[in-house]
Amino acid sequence: MNTFRVLLSDDDEDDCYFLTAIFNDLYGDQVQISCPSSVLACQRLLVEPEPPHLIVLDFNLPPANALDLLDWMASQPHLQSVTTVLWSSRISEQEQVACLQAGVVKVIPKQSDYIAMKEVIRSVVAQWIPEAYAHRQRTDPPATALS
Repeated sequence: MNTFRVLLSDDDEDDCYFLTAIFNDLYGDQVQISCPSSVLACQRLLVEPEPPHLIVLDFNLPPANALDLLDWMASQPHLQSVTTVLWSSRISEQEQVACLQAGVVKVIPKQSDYIAMKEVIRSVVAQWIPEAYAHRQRTDPPATALS
């Protein structure tokens, strides 16, 4: 795995920027991020032969919601092994269950706390994409002693 590819789908530019900043903070130039803002834009990116390693979907994805995209993804053989998580600020328990039944592995509530969200993303990657976490997590250079 040369680059850890992530598709972040959200129709809110601020949310996309927030998550992109977190991924870049954690993984630096070892992560490649796409941020489509609609079901159709996601489909255009997901038909490519090499799918992302992780998909993060906002539930309220125009023109309807993430369930439309999840249904389409279920019919795409090359997407069957892609880890998909849902993050949303407004989603009912029934919608959460429907998304989990449609292939989402985790539902993450949207939050604006950068440090807390960073830990959530780190945990998701460590649990669901362990090879990316083990080999691609950016680390700060070791401290050197001053003489």
